[in-house]
Amino acid sequence: DTARFQAAVDTLVARHPMLRTVFPAGARPAVQQELPPSLRLPVDFEALTGPDQLEDRVAAERARRFEPWAWPLLRLRVLTLAPDD
Repeated sequence: DTARFQAAVDTLVARHPMLRTVFPAGARPAVQQELPPSLRLPVDFEALTGPDQLEDRVAAERARRFEPWAWPLLRLRVLTLAPDD
């Protein structure tokens, strides 16, 4: 159930400040900035058509960068395959 999963993630983000922390660009010395607990970390859900598509999605995720000054510093993507794949 995607709504329940998203709700669980929202609870975790609200409960744990480190999940909503960024490191502002140019700050010297480097400092962390805690963002409000009301932030929502979107979870991407995607049903895939086969193992080849899964490999493509995993490779694309690996290539994506994180910018330490921009929230979120984590991403959640749930990829599902058919039971026979």
